[in-house]
Amino acid sequence: MQEDTLVAQRLVCDYVTRHGGVTKVTLVTLTKELLSSVASARTSLTNHSDRITHFEQEITGLRSKLTCVTEENVALKVSVEDLVSRFKRQNIRVLGLPEDTEGRDARQFMSKLLTKVLGDSLHTSPKLDREHRSLRPKPWQGAYPHPVIVRFHRYTEKETVLKWARATKEIIYRGHRLKFY
Repeated sequence: MQEDTLVAQRLVCDYVTRHGGVTKVTLVTLTKELLSSVASARTSLTNHSDRITHFEQEITGLRSKLTCVTEENVALKVSVEDLVSRFKRQNIRVLGLPEDTEGRDARQFMSKLLTKVLGDSLHTSPKLDREHRSLRPKPWQGAYPHPVIVRFHRYTEKETVLKWARATKEIIYRGHRLKFY
C-alpha cells in the first residue's frame, strides 16, 4: 500500500507542476482516480502472474510428456531396426545373372533356377517370398548386371543355398558365372 501512495503522490506532483496548482477537491478526486488506477493495474498484474504460473505448470507437463514420447520413439526405432535386420536375414544376393533373364515371373524363375543349379541339395523347389533386382538404373550393354535379391520363405532353405554356394566354387548358368551372398 505504501508503494501505491508513493506512486499517487508522484502523479499528483506532476499534475500540480503541469497545471500550476490544485484545489483540495481536485486533489482528493485525483487521488481517488489514481488509487483506483493503481488497484486496476495491481489486479491486472495478479491476473498475469496467475496466467504465467498456469503456463509454467503446463510447460512442465508437456516436457514430461515429451520425455516419454522421446523414450518411446527410441524404443520403437530399436524395434524397427531389429525387425528390419530379421527380415533381411532371409535374403540372399545373386550376382552375375544377366539382365532380363527372369522374364515376367521372376520369383518362379529363381525358384526353378535354384532347383536346377543346386540339384540334389534341395529336396523340393524352394518357396520364395520375393525376388527383384537391386534398385539401380539398368546397366548399359556389356556392363556387369546389378544384383538380384531373393527373399526365402524359410530361413533353412536360404542357409542350404548359401552352404552349397560356398562349397561349390564356380556356379555357371548359361555361360555366366553366378555368385551367391
